[in-house]
Amino acid sequence: LLEIPVDVGTMPTDTLSLATRRTAARWAQTDVSDARQLLDGSRRPLVVAGGGARSAAASVLELADRLRAPIVPTVNGRCAALDREERVFPPTAIGPLWEACDLVIAVGTRLASIYGSERQKTFPRPVLRIDADPKRQRVSDHTAIGLTGDAATITRSLLGMASGIPATEWDDRMLGDLRDACTAALAAAPLQAQYTGVLDDLLADDAV
Repeated sequence: LLEIPVDVGTMPTDTLSLATRRTAARWAQTDVSDARQLLDGSRRPLVVAGGGARSAAASVLELADRLRAPIVPTVNGRCAALDREERVFPPTAIGPLWEACDLVIAVGTRLASIYGSERQKTFPRPVLRIDADPKRQRVSDHTAIGLTGDAATITRSLLGMASGIPATEWDDRMLGDLRDACTAALAAAPLQAQYTGVLDDLLADDAV
């Protein structure tokens, strides 16, 4: 990280070309064909959308619809395009959904709420990670397959191979009960519920 003060950043200066050494990232991979086996073998996939998925929200939603998978946006991944969709659960649902799923498709997220709580050690799940940063693919026990690149481009590529995936086995009743429990938990915090209600009334539908 290089931080430059605002006043220095606006000062005139001469340009200087520096020689750089480029090395291929070991975990950089854009070929989605290896993901087919994971998708074929999954019956309860879960999509976790982080901040890196906001610009790809439309294709992430389409992929989840094709897989009939629930979506959990992280706190940084929440956006208007996701918040109003029926398939989307609040971030507080990630724990129960993680335990119930058999594959996690992580788009633009470090999954800090999972790895920080060590839930992955208690309930290990294969992770198909989509991220622009190849460094996030280096933790091998956290990633079954890492796809490095633009989230929208990769999810659209996955859509092309998801058409023949068998129907998922998510329990609709369980998902409904979980959604009701999350709604009840939010209602139990009246100040937060009132605050978010006011924001929902005042902000435009496409506000972020």
